[in-house]
Amino acid sequence: MFRQQQQQQQQQQQQQQQQQQQQQLFTILFLAPPATTSVAAPPPGRSCSESSVLGRLRVNATAATAAATAAATAATWHHNQLMQQQQLSQLYQQQQQQQLCQQRQQWQLQLQLQQLQQQQQKQQQQPQQLLQLPQQLQQEQQQPQLQQQQRQLCQQQQQLQHQQQLQHQQQLQHQQQLQRQQKLQQQHQLQQQQQLQQQQQLQQQHM
Repeated sequence: MFRQQQQQQQQQQQQQQQQQQQQQLFTILFLAPPATTSVAAPPPGRSCSESSVLGRLRVNATAATAAATAAATAATWHHNQLMQQQQLSQLYQQQQQQQLCQQRQQWQLQLQLQQLQQQQQKQQQQPQQLLQLPQQLQQEQQQPQLQQQQRQLCQQQQQLQHQQQLQHQQQLQHQQQLQRQQKLQQQHQLQQQQQLQQQQQLQQQHM
């Protein structure tokens, strides 16, 4: 990034220098005031008209060369600007590509780290699983025993319930019998009392 900034600064300085040079050429060629030329005497053997025509031709030629040089400088200036724009766009594209490459590298590194962490967790869990294997085997072996014990408990509970029901029925029967016996005894006592009373009455009547 630091090198790219240096390159951009150098290119900007070069652009400024070229623009200054082109402006100086433009002012020299087009904006400078015309030099005061003293009309010299025609050389011997030529008239004034011939010498004036030649002078005009020379002035036109210099003006044409100046215009051509100005057009050439303008063309080079435009060409340089296009080249600089292309270079800047290329640099921008390179920067974007570098950023994308860096992002991809970071993403790949994160994925690798996650995979490594998962592998480490699996490796750490493997000995624990191995240690737990005998316990699981014991539990599997003990399952039928536990099932038998549960069945036995269920049977015992059923037997206890049945016994309780029988005891309850027996108690009810015994109570009912006791009640019947008591009733019978009461009835017998009543009968005896009645008989005694009748006997007493009869005796009183005879007396």
